[in-house]
Amino acid sequence: MALSKLNKLSRQNTDTGFGVQPSQLGERFVNKDGSFNMRKEGWPLWKRISLYSAILKLSWLKFLAMIVLFYLSVNLLFTLLYLMAGVDELTGL
Repeated sequence: MALSKLNKLSRQNTDTGFGVQPSQLGERFVNKDGSFNMRKEGWPLWKRISLYSAILKLSWLKFLAMIVLFYLSVNLLFTLLYLMAGVDELTGL
């Protein structure tokens, strides 16, 4: 629904909070495609890398492939542990 239909006196606010003239302070904080134009400096490498951000940037196909691969690898690990212990060692009470 258009904003003008709700309130005739309202105007659209296009200010993103980063200013309207990015050339005054340097470059834009947010690129026109929506990606961020910043990088973290001065932090150790392990703090700059974010697993959560990396997962958010994955496509759906890669995300689902990662979930399936994780599931299969955990099952393979427990299967190997089961076989190393031996079937006779895991009998009930």
